[in-house]
Amino acid sequence: PRAGKDVADVGRPVLRLKEDRGQVFVEGLKEVELPDLTAAVSAVRLGWANRQCATNGINDESSRSHAVLCVKLLTTKPPAAPGAAPAPPTVTRLCVVDLAGAERQKKTQANGARLNEAMSINKDLMVLGHCLRDLRYNQSKPKATQRVPPFRDSRITMLFRDYLSGSGQISVIAAVSPRACDAVGTLDTLRFAAIAQQVRRP
Repeated sequence: PRAGKDVADVGRPVLRLKEDRGQVFVEGLKEVELPDLTAAVSAVRLGWANRQCATNGINDESSRSHAVLCVKLLTTKPPAAPGAAPAPPTVTRLCVVDLAGAERQKKTQANGARLNEAMSINKDLMVLGHCLRDLRYNQSKPKATQRVPPFRDSRITMLFRDYLSGSGQISVIAAVSPRACDAVGTLDTLRFAAIAQQVRRP
């Protein structure tokens, strides 16, 4: 999904989240069967080509949206005995999420649509941090009044609400810069990663 509020783009459909019987999904998306590795690579390249990217004053090709790749694997076992009904397939879902990086307007000198995108991206990352903070608080203080993580305040946290709440496993990879001029952003990223590391699977 694109970061935060919608930014107008000619020919780019708006992706909206829906919830049905407790399940959150992106309206209008379809599942594509991938028979082999070649088809899978082509699908990934097509999705990557549709990602919103633009210059932000620092990088020529800066991510202006989050990227989400979801793979559903169906595994079937042979019948336990000849003539027996086959067992129902086991469904495993893997999602790889590349979050757009936080930006500071003073550094990028962004304005107009680029500034709106940066503000939306920063809001998404802030909400994700608040959700992780509240989850960590609830786990560390089980006898205290439990906080309600603000999953609905961002589409990226709402989409992965169940994963964050313990219905799956999550691994976080934090990307930091070795440059001294990026020290403030690096510290923010490390603080975020430290909170994520302390959230335990229920």
